[in-house]
Amino acid sequence: MAEIPQLVVDASVVVPELLRSQDEPYTDIARQVFTHFHEGRIRLIAPEHIRAEVGHALLRAVRRRRISAQQGADALDLFYSWQLETVRHTGVLLGGWQLAQRYGCSFYDAGYLALAVMNNCRFIHADGKLRNALRGQFPNELWIEAYSL
Repeated sequence: MAEIPQLVVDASVVVPELLRSQDEPYTDIARQVFTHFHEGRIRLIAPEHIRAEVGHALLRAVRRRRISAQQGADALDLFYSWQLETVRHTGVLLGGWQLAQRYGCSFYDAGYLALAVMNNCRFIHADGKLRNALRGQFPNELWIEAYSL
């Protein structure tokens, strides 16, 4: 029996799946990723701070009047119901510190990178700013458009 592929998933992939808005980039691919996750075809993990990042992104969508406050609360509740495996480990923080310096990305973004390194798996994201910072130099990176199963 084949092993289920594991990916570190970034909030930039989660949010399009939750908002499902026509103007949200990569909604169709995010939906595919999460369909595969819910079907048990892939395993998704993330650093613990994804919970706050997703909440922040949904709150920003409410404040920009892209969604109602109730839609934001419902989306956050849905996200938490997925029981996405999150990791709280000092290695994520310490490794993230080093990777943030190496790639010039945020400390939060680097936490995802560190988790991918720690678990020897790919890191899927849809963050253009992070993609530019990494410049194709992070071997575990999987840009959302390249996702396939």
